[in-house]
Amino acid sequence: MPSLATALASALKENGWENVVEQHKVFEYWEEIVGKAVAANSQPVEMQGDILIVKAKNAAWRNELSFQRDDILAALNKRLKSMRIKDIKLR
Repeated sequence: MPSLATALASALKENGWENVVEQHKVFEYWEEIVGKAVAANSQPVEMQGDILIVKAKNAAWRNELSFQRDDILAALNKRLKSMRIKDIKLR
């Protein structure tokens, strides 16, 4: 009998949900990737396809995130296994 983890992985793959699960790991990795100060003033709120929507506390933090966009994308995509985030939209 397969383990629960094996059965779950198989069900995710069979139903095409692997990327959905992988996308949502972004929320788990956010603070680790951007650091505590940035995470305290921003948060990922939604995935729209391969675009991450991030809400920033104010215009200054949106500006800071826009400067770090490429580095954040690279770090997130390095952590993700089966999918890639193509862009970050700031709100």
